[in-house]
Amino acid sequence: MSRFRALGVVVALVAALLMASPGASHAATGSVKDPKGDAPKAIDITSLKVVNSKKAIKGTIKVRNLGNKGLFTTAWVRPDGTLPNYGVNIQKKKGKTKATLVKIAGGGAKKVKCAGLKATWKAPKNTVTFKVPQKCNGKKIPASWVFSTTSVQGTKVDVLDSTLTVKRG
Repeated sequence: MSRFRALGVVVALVAALLMASPGASHAATGSVKDPKGDAPKAIDITSLKVVNSKKAIKGTIKVRNLGNKGLFTTAWVRPDGTLPNYGVNIQKKKGKTKATLVKIAGGGAKKVKCAGLKATWKAPKNTVTFKVPQKCNGKKIPASWVFSTTSVQGTKVDVLDSTLTVKRG
C-alpha cells in the first residue's frame, strides 16, 4: 500500500470515528483532553485545541513526550454526516515536517493542494500545530465542524477518546 493511500485510510478511520462519537464544546474555539498513558509517550495525545475562524482552522495537539517521528491526523466532518469531509496529516520523518490536506468524499480520500497549509512539530514544547485556510475546505463550508485526532508510530496508535464540535467564529 502506498504511503499516501495509507494516510487516506487513517483519515477515513478518524472520520468514521467522528461520525460515531458525541461531540463536546460549541464555540469558535474548543478543546478536549485525553487521558495520559493510553499510548506510547512519543505519540500519546493529551489534548486537542481548535480555533475555527472565518479564515482558517488552527489546531494544537499536545503530546505527553513528543518524539522526532510519527504521524498525527486531525479530521473534521460535517455534523449532519454529509460529504465532503477533510483531514490534515502531519508527519515528521528524517527531521522534516510535512503537512498534507486530504478530502474525504464518496470515492475515498484525495490529496488536496492548499496554499497556506502550515504545520509545526515542536518536540521541546510537546506540540504539533496546523493551520488550514477555510478556502481549502470546499465551496460550502458548514457553520461548524466535528474534530478528532489520531497518532501513529509504527504499529502503535492513539486516538482521541472524544470528539470536539467547534462553530466557525
